[in-house]
Amino acid sequence: MRFRSMRSLGLTALLAAMAGLGSGSMYGQGAAPKATAPADAPISRIDIFTGYSYLAPHDTVTSQDGQPFGLVAVDYGALGSVSYFLNKYVGGQFEFGAHPDSSNSVPPSDHFYTAQIGPIVRYPTDQGITPFAHALGGVVRGGGPEHQPWTWGPALTVGGGVDYGLPFWNHHIALRLFQADYEWWHIDFGPGSATQFGGRENAKVARLSTGIVWKFGSIIPPPPVSYACSANPTSVFPGDPVTVTGTATNLNPKKPATYTWSGQGVTVKGDNTTGTIDTSSLQPGNYTVTGHVSEGAKPGQAADCTANFTVK
Repeated sequence: MRFRSMRSLGLTALLAAMAGLGSGSMYGQGAAPKATAPADAPISRIDIFTGYSYLAPHDTVTSQDGQPFGLVAVDYGALGSVSYFLNKYVGGQFEFGAHPDSSNSVPPSDHFYTAQIGPIVRYPTDQGITPFAHALGGVVRGGGPEHQPWTWGPALTVGGGVDYGLPFWNHHIALRLFQADYEWWHIDFGPGSATQFGGRENAKVARLSTGIVWKFGSIIPPPPVSYACSANPTSVFPGDPVTVTGTATNLNPKKPATYTWSGQGVTVKGDNTTGTIDTSSLQPGNYTVTGHVSEGAKPGQAADCTANFTVK
């Protein structure tokens, strides 16, 4: 039976880090009121996770000649995933796990790579804490535990974790406090050969991970464009000039805005936030000018306003 000097070191370090984070959080809550996330903290459309992963598979592979070989933990692993959310709570996720053999044995043993896809649900809170759960299915490519060759097989995963939003990069970074998963996979190594053992593996796997979540996009659309305009002066004699001015809010500074002016029986000159009116040909009465601003064809990207003036 093989032993690894680092078999439990990764798990111990991970659990210690999680305990430290938890105790630090409780201490902070006791010393001061609990901080809340800013109102403008984004609810991301895409989450990309990268981090450390510890893998503890449990199974005994029995070769065709009756020799049993037990699986052992993989202390050094990496986990990455990309999640795309359809709304605030529900999305889809693709995940890739790499857990190579860390025993430096030749040939290597107990090495596993997984690629899976499935749904993910989350619950963002005002405190910046986001618990999540997922269910994934896909494939595993594994070898070992004793000279078994690289072989493909099906894999299933269920689990979840907790993310904590950080104030860096406009709140687009979060710390994954922990991710705990239960995995199952089946690998049939076949009958074996003179140099390679065979057998079947039905592994029940515990996996713990932690790392950084990179957040992109936003679920909540930006506020709609609004437009207000006014005329100055509001009462004139024929021939006196009138200036109309528009003020737009909630425009996207990265998009160009288009301005137009119109009016019934009135000619307005101008293609920006200011327009001028020649009243020399106008009859006495009340007039209305309409301003329009647009930065796109989508709802909420355009707005109108009106301004009134009187010719005495």
